[in-house]
Amino acid sequence: MRAIGLARLLAVSLILTGCAGQTIRQTEQLSWSDHRRQLINLTNWKVTGKLALRTAEQSESGSMIWRQQEDDTQLNLSGPLGVGATTIAATSSDLEIRRNGQIHIYDISTPETIIRDTGWDLPVHALPHWLKGMATPRLEVGDQVVEQGLLRRLEQQGWMVPYQAYRQCEPYMLPTQLRIERDQTRARVIIRQWKIFTS
Repeated sequence: MRAIGLARLLAVSLILTGCAGQTIRQTEQLSWSDHRRQLINLTNWKVTGKLALRTAEQSESGSMIWRQQEDDTQLNLSGPLGVGATTIAATSSDLEIRRNGQIHIYDISTPETIIRDTGWDLPVHALPHWLKGMATPRLEVGDQVVEQGLLRRLEQQGWMVPYQAYRQCEPYMLPTQLRIERDQTRARVIIRQWKIFTS
């Protein structure tokens, strides 16, 4: 399973996108507490984008489609990142990876198993929150910097998540550029398109 390179797969999941079209300035600036409340209620969305990933051993890039429905995640990864056509599905209890006709299933409650088999320890259920521009409520926050009602930098589980840009996708302000960093792993996220579902 280590050959699949889950470090690549999940880091790719860090590539998201904002609403297509021109960048729009936020017409009414919300407080951080109001903005965070909005993001908590944003639980049904789809995003596409690109990621540049660098580790001690490699430097690659790829593309993805991420679909989030409540606590259920579906990722489709493709492109030159070396992963071929890969699907990652995560629920509140399981992580499933499908690639080249092979299926690997992990119990989310035993992250040490995922680390042992893949060498990757990124908290799977933190990613949907990070991509929206907020800390995950399920994990302790080391530090966060908020400016003009938007998260600009987050430290959580030893990961540093700086946010470089946002775009308005009515009624939300969502990230368009961010990075995910820990130790020698660096993932740069270029956000291209968000699609918000209301039901």
